[in-house]
Amino acid sequence: MAGTSEDTSLEEAQKEIHRGLLRQEKLKRIEEEEMRRLAAMGWQPPRGGPAAHRGPSVHDAADAIEVTEQKRRAFAQEAQRRAEARQNDPIAMRSEFEVRRRGEDRKATEQSLNATEELLNQVAQNYGWSALLGSNQTASALRRYLDKTGGTIQFSPEYLRQFDAVKNPEARIQQHFVDWIANPKVRRETVYVDDLPRTLTVTSRWQRLGEELSALKDGETIERNSYWTAPFDWSTLSDIDPSIAELDLWGVAGKAQLRGDGDFKFTRQGDQIKFRGFVNHSYRDRYDFESGTEFPTLQMDPLTFQGEDARQLALHGRAKEFGIRSGWSQRVTGTLQVTPEGEIELVGDPKWADIDPYDKWNP
Repeated sequence: MAGTSEDTSLEEAQKEIHRGLLRQEKLKRIEEEEMRRLAAMGWQPPRGGPAAHRGPSVHDAADAIEVTEQKRRAFAQEAQRRAEARQNDPIAMRSEFEVRRRGEDRKATEQSLNATEELLNQVAQNYGWSALLGSNQTASALRRYLDKTGGTIQFSPEYLRQFDAVKNPEARIQQHFVDWIANPKVRRETVYVDDLPRTLTVTSRWQRLGEELSALKDGETIERNSYWTAPFDWSTLSDIDPSIAELDLWGVAGKAQLRGDGDFKFTRQGDQIKFRGFVNHSYRDRYDFESGTEFPTLQMDPLTFQGEDARQLALHGRAKEFGIRSGWSQRVTGTLQVTPEGEIELVGDPKWADIDPYDKWNP
C-alpha cells in the first residue's frame, strides 16, 4: 500500500509539472501571436526602463489591444454621430443637389452673359451703321463699356444743349434760383371751391430769401448760395423717331441729371436790391446702366435690351463702367423792389448770359 501511494504521488507530481510546462508553452505562443498582431498594427514595444531587457509582456500586449479597441470604438461612434447629424440636417442632405444646381446656375449665367454681350456688340454695330443718326454716341459708349476701357468721356456743352432733354432741366434750374430770390416763403393764394373764391395760405417747402433781403439796410451787401438738380427730360421720348439724334443721347445718358450750383451777391440801394449770380451747370454721371431701364436695339428682334442685363456684364467682369462729364457756366443779373410793406418783387426778368467760369465776378 505504501509503495502504491508513493507511486501515485510521483505520478501526480509528474503530471503537474507537465501541465505547468504546457501552460508556459501556451502562454508563450499566445504572447508571440499577440506580438505579431500588435506589430501588424504598428505597435512598438517600449524602450528603456528596468524591464526593457525582458521585452514586452503579454500584459503590455493586452493593454495595447485595449487602447486600440477604444480608439476604434471612438472613431465608430463619431462616424455614427456625423451620419445621424447629416440625416437630420436638410441642407446637408441636399448638399449633393446644391453642388449640382450651382454648377447648372453658373452654366446658365455664363450663357446669359454671352448672349447679352453678343447682343450689345450688335447694337453698337447697328448705331454705328445708322447714317440717319446725328451722332454715334451710343455706339462709342457701348464699345468703351464692352472693351473695359474705363476712364471718362467729356461731352461739349454745345452738343448737349441742342436737345430739349437738356435745355428743359437747365430752364428749371434757372427758375429755382428766381423763386429762391423773389418768391415769399408764405403766400396767399386764391382757389375756387364750388365756384366760390377761397383764400389759402401756402408755405413753401424750400428756402426763400425774401425776409432776409427785405431786412437789408441801404448800402449793405450779403452773399448767399443754393443749388438745384433736375433730371434730363425724356417725357416725350416715346414720340421721338429713331432717326432723331436725341435717341442717340438717350442711349448714353439714360436717367441722368443736371445740377446747378449758384453763388449770389445782393446789394441794397434805396428801395431796390441789385443782385448778381454765378451758376455752374454740371452733368456728372456713370455709364453703368440701371435696373428698370431699357434701350432700343435698332432691330426687329429684340426691339430693346434691358439695362439690368447689360449691368450684369460689369458685375461679372465682362465690361467696365466709366464716367461722363460736361458743364457750363452762366451769370445772372437782376433787380428787386422792396415794397412799403416790406415785400420783395422782381423788376423785369433776370438776364442770363453764358460766361467762362474763370470770369465769375467780372463785368
